[in-house]
Amino acid sequence: DSSGRLLVGLSSARTNYYGSLASDLQVENTGFAAISCHATNGNGALILGRDNAVDGSALGNLSWQVNTGSQVEQACAITANVEGAPTASNVPGRIQFLTRNTTDAAADIRMVLNADGDLKVGRTSNYNGSGERFVVQGNKTSAVFFQGSTSDFPCIILRNSHADTNGNNATGRMILFTDHGGTQVGSITSNGSSTSYV
Repeated sequence: DSSGRLLVGLSSARTNYYGSLASDLQVENTGFAAISCHATNGNGALILGRDNAVDGSALGNLSWQVNTGSQVEQACAITANVEGAPTASNVPGRIQFLTRNTTDAAADIRMVLNADGDLKVGRTSNYNGSGERFVVQGNKTSAVFFQGSTSDFPCIILRNSHADTNGNNATGRMILFTDHGGTQVGSITSNGSSTSYV
């Protein structure tokens, strides 16, 4: 069109993505619309890049949006951001997963995979600055639910590697209970052969 946008299957560009934006490439069809990248002996790639990135900079996003009649509303998204100071040879990053429920004014972050590979569900950071590998926070009746199969297979396996690296009788904390402020109020420990409940 006159603004340099490539339109496939439509004669005038949609200009209400995210409320008032128009994409540079628009593909539209009544039944199935797709953009494909196929490599016979390699791999197809979708590359989203930018210049002048700093800590927190947005690197790109995949957004699922619906035309509600008067505007196009975002329902879900996957976003990527810089997490930390970029250097000439390294750019740390995180991925965020967003969804939107019936009361949300906009899609909200539900899960974050950070630069260290830590997974946060229901929150975007660790508790009290500690380094948890996996964090779940919910406002439902249960934050996490596990159900095993009808066969005798365990729902959860906790392995104490502390005993392997610090002697056969070394005690490792398997489960730690804290109050809201992070103060320990109880624990379940194991030395590889016995378990204690405190």
